[in-house]
This record gives sequence, structure tokens and C-alpha cells, in this order.
Amino acid sequence: MNPWWASLLLGVTITGAPRAGAVTDARTPGQLCTREFDLSQFQPSAGPVMVESGPHSPDEPVAYELTIHNDSDTAIHFLGAETSCGCTTVALPTDGISPGSSGYLRLNVTIEDATGASSVLALCHVEDSEGLRRVLSFQITTRIDGSMSLSPSVVTLLRDPRNPPGEAVHRSEPVVVRVTPEILDANAALIAIRPWGEFPEGIRIDQAVDHQVLPGDTFRVDIASSAVSSGSETTAIPLLLTVYSDRGAELATAERVLRVRCVADVLARTEPGDVYLGLIRQEELPVWREFTIQLEPAMEFIVESGATPPGLHIALLEHGDHIPRETQTARVTLTDAPLVGGGLLEVPLRLAGTDATGGEWTHHFSVPVQWFRVR
Repeated sequence: MNPWWASLLLGVTITGAPRAGAVTDARTPGQLCTREFDLSQFQPSAGPVMVESGPHSPDEPVAYELTIHNDSDTAIHFLGAETSCGCTTVALPTDGISPGSSGYLRLNVTIEDATGASSVLALCHVEDSEGLRRVLSFQITTRIDGSMSLSPSVVTLLRDPRNPPGEAVHRSEPVVVRVTPEILDANAALIAIRPWGEFPEGIRIDQAVDHQVLPGDTFRVDIASSAVSSGSETTAIPLLLTVYSDRGAELATAERVLRVRCVADVLARTEPGDVYLGLIRQEELPVWREFTIQLEPAMEFIVESGATPPGLHIALLEHGDHIPRETQTARVTLTDAPLVGGGLLEVPLRLAGTDATGGEWTHHFSVPVQWFRVR
């Protein structure tokens, strides 16, 4: 096993032991909690069955694997599920559970930006082989360790699509370790940021003094293009955060994950920056304006127009020859403006080119076209 993945597994929270046959893919980063219940425990008069766990890292999703043992004398089938919060999804057993057998529910809870205790109600609708329907209700309470957090916990790096993977090193946006006021009040003086296990090859923390920052200061991550693929790929960087007092005493420690997206992309700009058609009257239509498109970093590309809104047309002025250029010129024409007052429409464009390896890249871009119609 890759030692980095092995280190990442150390942060998986296992509560209880899954029944044989449970789906517990330990290679999936996250925190897994398992519970077992008998069908007879779900009584309408008793309210929802309580499921509590934590404290969990605020950077990792939590999966609840709930084993339902059918201790009745009739088979049951799951019809559907609903939750009180969009942060939770439910995966139901595809097959029925015969008498004396067990089935498995999986609830995936997203706790990003949550603090304290997060609670959600999950309702699972079941029907037995005699046609009797009931609701299995769960009150899922997830306690989050909010002592320390990374802000942001996900950073995105743009890679010049002309460079093949491995030929560039990128530096992330600033990341700060946020700690609670209680920790700061305990004379917090230093935060150590160390690898939790081993970093993936090509990734390092940009700090000169042993990966240490002062409370409130930021750090950055350097990542080589070779560390990720040329597509939209997210790399998880496991970090161990430790806060020390001004006397060197350890005040708090936490395991957190910083996620880095490294994508081949570009920044498109138009000149003029706003395509404004001015004050117009109905009898003055059609009106038009030319504009140019360039990319940062500068490179050759072609432009393809998508479906434009009614009354708006766009024409590329290079005669549609699809020849790559560093600057492309287009003309937008407004043929109809039925409403008096301000107007704003988006013109969708697709930019395309090739990188140094001959691979194709695309960038979807929209140009805002504005005007003001008078009587």
C-alpha cells in the first residue's frame, strides 16, 4: 500500500465493528461510523433512534453505516428515504431483508463549515411482504471538533495548459490555521504544521522555519504539476497541526486535510472589458460592437459560439477559418430589444487549443452584453 494512503487511513474514525459483508472501503478518505440495530427497536411511539458520533474533523465527510437486523417473521423492502438537510444523502439496500438476515444503510454527511454538534433527521420508508408500511427514523448527531480548522480547506491552482504535467511548480493561495478563542487565551504562540504521514511526491509546505507559523499568519503549499493529472484532480494533503504556548507547552493538536485542485485552465479577457451597446431606440436596431478576446497566459486559440439568446447574434471576424490566434476578434449584434430600460445578456463562447503534448484543452467563457433602451 502507498505509505501516504496508509497514513491517511489513520484518521478514519471507526466506531463499533461492521457486520460481515458490510461495505467498508477503507481506501476512501473520510470518517466511518458503524452501528447495529434490530428492526424491533423502531417503534413509532418511541421516536427516532439516536445515532451520535464524534468529535470529527471538520475537513472530512462522515459516513454512517447502519446495520438493520430483521428480527421479524416477514421480509422487508426499502421504498425510499428523505432527510431534513441537504448535507446528508442515504444509500438504501437494493434487495429486501429476509427474516433473520441483515441489510445495510449508508448515510453520507457533509460537515464542511459546520461547528459544534450538527443534527439531521433521516426517514427510511419500508414495506413488509404483507403490505404493511412503516418508517424507520434516525436522529443523526455529528459532533465536530472545531478547535482548529484550515481556511480555506480547498485551494485551486491553475496550470498553464501549454506546459505538460511535471514542467511547472505552483504555489497555492494563502491558507490560515484558525483556532478557537479559548486556545488563543491560553497564550498560544506558535502553530506547527507537519506532514501527517508522508506527503505525495511533488508537494511541500512553503515555510522556511520547520513548518511553523504564528497564530493568524498564513502558509502556502507548493505543488508540482507531476503530483496530479492534467485534468480536474483533487489531491488530499494530510496535515498534523499543533499549537504551542509561549512556554513551549502543547495546547492542542488536530489532524486536518487540505485539498488541492490543480487544473489546466486559462483566464480569458475581452477588450473592451464591458461590451456596452449604449443608449438605443427601437428604430435604431440593429446595433453592433466589436471586441477582442485574449488569454492569460497568452497563447493561440480558436473560438466557437454557443447558442445565443434571442435577438443577439455573434460573428467571428476571421471568416470562420478556425485558425488559432493569440487575439480573436468578434462582433456582437443586437437585432431586438423589446423592453424599455436596461438589458443584459450573456453570450456563451467556447475557447479551444492544444498544449505542448498535442492534447486538447477547452475553456467555457461568457461575454456580458449590456445596453439601455429608451423610447
